[in-house]
Amino acid sequence: IILNATGAPTAAGLIPVTVIGESLGGNDSCNTEFKVAYRPMKVLCVGQTYYSGYGNTTSFTMSRIMKSATNFSITGTVHTQPINVINGGGTNSTFTTAFKENNPDIIIIGFDYHPDAAVIDTLANFVNIKKGFLLMLSEADVISEYTSNSALLTKILGSSVTVEDAPNPNGGGTMRPFITDDTNPLINGPFFEEGLGGKYWGEDATRTDCIRTLPPGCVSLSTVQTNVYTIVWKENANFVYIGDGGFGAGNLIDISSVIYPCTINALDSTPRPKTQYNNIPNVGGVYNSYFFANIIAYAIKWVQENKM
Repeated sequence: IILNATGAPTAAGLIPVTVIGESLGGNDSCNTEFKVAYRPMKVLCVGQTYYSGYGNTTSFTMSRIMKSATNFSITGTVHTQPINVINGGGTNSTFTTAFKENNPDIIIIGFDYHPDAAVIDTLANFVNIKKGFLLMLSEADVISEYTSNSALLTKILGSSVTVEDAPNPNGGGTMRPFITDDTNPLINGPFFEEGLGGKYWGEDATRTDCIRTLPPGCVSLSTVQTNVYTIVWKENANFVYIGDGGFGAGNLIDISSVIYPCTINALDSTPRPKTQYNNIPNVGGVYNSYFFANIIAYAIKWVQENKM
């Protein structure tokens, strides 16, 4: 039996439906789900292209993850219309221009971008008022950059935040565990069905930053030491901070154990572990690409349901 639907959907994702049919013996019913695709999304990437999510060569793994029809499409793991990945450049002026011209849904900050006061206000308004989604992949080298990152976090999260170097272990090749939480949509998203709880992510090249005091309403998604928060999520909301600017950097042919931790399958750009990261043996490597894909999946759902 084929039931032809009419009308326009008012929600996206997996929509539960109960079908009731009449028969001589009485009414029968069954439960099923309709897959309704999310609307097209615009992702604005700012920072060095290799680290921001924007790029047009085979080595830009974040870009390839978002553009992969196997991952994100009408028939992909996440049912969505196309994702438009936009270059926001690496300066405050290029970002401001791209932001005004494109009205993005999702923004990714990557290495080596640190916003000035005007852009901090723009980003805070984007998150807190417009309800867009912001992923911040950022580490600092000098005092002014730490000040900028701290100011952005403080403005978005509504309480004083100070960014600093994460203590040892730290540096390229360091592996840090994701939290174990069966209900967290970023840890237990549509990519990697077993869930990422207890799996590890890898630091790229140099070091990672952290915050020492968890702001109210936030959740640490990776905790090794007390008061060392390297991945922070504004719980059930639209902001994720990762203190490693190279978290999403990857290269299809690289086999280093200290750089490019975000790896994908060459054929379809689906996530895969980077097994060469082995500072902690027998854990299967690092799972940066799965976590990034889960963040984008959650961001799409959030924007569809909340962005003004």
